[in-house]
Amino acid sequence: MVLLVYLAVFAIVFFIRYRSISGGSMSLQAGEAGRDHYLTISPVSKKSANFNIRLGLPLDEKLFFKIAPEGRLSRILKSLGVAEEFQTGDSKTDALLLVSDDPALFEDLMQSPQIRTAIDTLSARHGNIKLRAFGHRLWLEADNTPPDWLEKNRDTVLAHLWEIADIAAKKAQMSARAAPLFSYAQRAAFLMVLHATLLTGGIAGFVAYSTGDIEMMNMPRFLMATLALVPLAAGLWIVLLTMCLRRSMWLVLALGDFILIGLAGLIFSVPLLSLEANRRLPQAPPTLYSQPLLDKSCSVHCRRKRGKNTTTRTYDLTPAECRAGARDAKIQSLKRSDSVCGYSASMRYKLRFAPFHAEQDKPYVLQASAAQFDAGQRGDVYDIPVYPGALGHAWLDEEEVRRGGTGQ
Repeated sequence: MVLLVYLAVFAIVFFIRYRSISGGSMSLQAGEAGRDHYLTISPVSKKSANFNIRLGLPLDEKLFFKIAPEGRLSRILKSLGVAEEFQTGDSKTDALLLVSDDPALFEDLMQSPQIRTAIDTLSARHGNIKLRAFGHRLWLEADNTPPDWLEKNRDTVLAHLWEIADIAAKKAQMSARAAPLFSYAQRAAFLMVLHATLLTGGIAGFVAYSTGDIEMMNMPRFLMATLALVPLAAGLWIVLLTMCLRRSMWLVLALGDFILIGLAGLIFSVPLLSLEANRRLPQAPPTLYSQPLLDKSCSVHCRRKRGKNTTTRTYDLTPAECRAGARDAKIQSLKRSDSVCGYSASMRYKLRFAPFHAEQDKPYVLQASAAQFDAGQRGDVYDIPVYPGALGHAWLDEEEVRRGGTGQ
């Protein structure tokens, strides 16, 4: 089930992030002299009068690059020698982040004075501008612009974009090169999507475990052992990024994405994958432990969500109120007296046993079903099967706990 959730999340996140990095759903509009262009306008927020604008045009040749102001991370990675940037010799232009998956073509393109003039002019139009090309699209991203920015700058921006596109098309046609099956830009997009999916899938797996029936005998020991694997996994992942993206500036983007998203994903995913391996890989048969039921308890859990605020309340019931007929009446009473319970109320049942395994230091509490709760009485003996774990971490499946008394 966790794997299916993970795959579904991966497909959704891949679609969303790939569309984002490739320009998304920019609408194509007719222009003068048959030169169509893309335009997308979206408000910054409900409270702001400003807009985020995507203005671009279609390309005849495939190009992949990004030009934007340098960030702190890119400067650090370049100083460490992890990534290289294509320098033009012009200090103003070199202060920008120049990203490409075709260094020879891009460097040749950036040597053009017309291109540098166009980039300088576009950068001066607004303080937060990025110029991007992905496949057959070239577009300018201007975020948080005033309402009249597009009307004042549309013609100038399109004129410079057309100039860049024409020169780039000629350079690409003159450049005889064997294109790889997947460009660096496409590889970076895939890996960045994978980073987000690691995080989302890891969180989904954590939620599935916390609401599931698998119980570790010594969870702190298991977490310490699995989290110790995260640095190793992170190192191997960075090696993979380096091999896939070489010393290109796409590596800077993917590494930055990994530090912010992928590393957190590994922190969630490595314990989850270790848990699955410990449970599903071949291991010895379980050991049955027979334990008497010390006591049992039940409670009503109430929850109400209003916008971003969630209110929860828990009412512990007496043994008399926990009986099959009485607890239904108690829930109805709470629903009438407490508005939170009136919105949502559910029963929770617990069976408590003395520690029975060497790795336990406190009583074992079984999150039971209503049928298990009603069937068990204090002093009844239960069989609790404990698996040794393929990785050496003992665990049990709470669904396999049964009344009996045939074990140790």
